[in-house]
Amino acid sequence: MSDSDSPGRRLRTGFARATLAAIFTLAALAGVGGWLALRPPSWWAPSAPDSIRADRGAAFEQALVSEFTRVRPAGSEWAIRIQASDVNDWLVARLPQWLSSRDLPQLGPAQVCLLPGVIRVGTLRGPAVVWSAAEPRALGGGVQLTAPAWGVGRLRLPWPGTDAMELVGWGQEKPIPLPDGRKVRILDLEVLDGEIRLRLRTEPG
Repeated sequence: MSDSDSPGRRLRTGFARATLAAIFTLAALAGVGGWLALRPPSWWAPSAPDSIRADRGAAFEQALVSEFTRVRPAGSEWAIRIQASDVNDWLVARLPQWLSSRDLPQLGPAQVCLLPGVIRVGTLRGPAVVWSAAEPRALGGGVQLTAPAWGVGRLRLPWPGTDAMELVGWGQEKPIPLPDGRKVRILDLEVLDGEIRLRLRTEPG
């Protein structure tokens, strides 16, 4: 039997072929992953800054502050609707100033997407859109976020762990404090297509 037909030669040849196949497969997967990561999510369409959106963002902020700080009878309940378009106008017009006032690093363009039961938040980091998503519900007077997810572009990635929610400050399961010592308790929260509906109660400090 010639050396070319020996079991050792055939074994080495088979191993080499399997190794090359694995390398090509991994390279293809990496290429597809990179392509998906650089493609923006289907919902990504951030607003461009302009004077109209700036005015809308400022008006939304003032209206929200006015609703939360309004004097109400003790124990009375009230409700608001928050439109995704208003939040996105605020992100364009007011987020940079808000970050600067707290000495926080600036972000690229950002967008919120509201779908039934799900909140998605994305921001442009370099050439790719990094996003997070969760399903919110009212709990403990605040908000609990369940089913967390995140990804880059159209590539969904494994969630890094439960501690990550606390790290980014998501899911505050306690009432919202007001400057005068009162608290706003979230009683119910519903995410619909393009809006959030909240039922709340303002409580004394």
